[in-house]
Amino acid sequence: MPKTSSQHRIGIFIPNECSLLTLGSITEPFAQVNKILGEEKFQLLYVGEQAGASIEISGFPQSMASPPITLMTQASLADISQYDALIIASEQQPKAPLSNTAQLALQHYYQQKNTFIISVQAGCFWLLENGIGLDESWAIHWRWEDEIKTKYPDLTVQYEHFRQSAKLASCASYSDCLDLLMAYLAKHESQVAARSVADELYLDRDKQSSQQRNATSDDELANGGLENIELPPRLEKAISLMESNLEEPLSADMIADLVHVSRRQLERLFKRYLDTMPARYYLQLRLKKARDLLQTTNLSVVQIGLTCGFSSGPHFSSAYKSYFEITPREERSKRLYATKN
Repeated sequence: MPKTSSQHRIGIFIPNECSLLTLGSITEPFAQVNKILGEEKFQLLYVGEQAGASIEISGFPQSMASPPITLMTQASLADISQYDALIIASEQQPKAPLSNTAQLALQHYYQQKNTFIISVQAGCFWLLENGIGLDESWAIHWRWEDEIKTKYPDLTVQYEHFRQSAKLASCASYSDCLDLLMAYLAKHESQVAARSVADELYLDRDKQSSQQRNATSDDELANGGLENIELPPRLEKAISLMESNLEEPLSADMIADLVHVSRRQLERLFKRYLDTMPARYYLQLRLKKARDLLQTTNLSVVQIGLTCGFSSGPHFSSAYKSYFEITPREERSKRLYATKN
């Protein structure tokens, strides 16, 4: 189907498991904006490694014994060069690599001018494994954070609802996808249209891409603001163990053993009471300690990194900049400048 001058064509690529909830978070904003505009300006097409392939969408409780919904791809990745945007959505990591043809098509699309890729949930894996976005900053679901950082230690991961640049946007969850697409509609249609869609979907319109997840909570927790929070004894003990072992961090499994819970139980405690994960909370403690040392001592940046449990200078600098948005050396320079003035 040829594209008219007013159409905005978007491909949806679902390489493996995806639920109705995630799919709806992608399609509903565009359905609503088209309804508001009174025309099919935003045209969505399902794409795959081949045209005419089936996509299974899950989402019904097993007790209903309902088969998954099956969709058919309308185009192949090799045919999307004229699309305005490509959305890659998945809830699972790749079970097998894409075909060489599909890999080349993705890379070619990313390198073109005036194209844009949106990664939803585990969509990041397909892009990164094909060398796309390695120098970008990503919003990643905490479920995959450790694996992403292990596979791509130099990758910048931000604790945000969503992240976007000139060529690429990422979001961690289906709800974050809705927020990201509001920003997309504001840019490619209008702020008024985006606000109207947000009103229809009962969304918080004040959420911005640069807003960190649980920013107030993170700041309070990283600064030890737990005095007014009643925590279970085992969670308190876990936090105490972390605070006492900043230079040589304990593994999550070791902490769980020491407080006599399973790792999953420990994660649930942190998520329920602090709305974060053990590894993230531990990292915040170490980074807060590092900032204190940068601001109050003359220890070298390398010494401070080692004191706070970072194995190398680059690892420390990357983690510090990802969280505080400045490097340790820039933090130190701020103190020196303030002292001189």
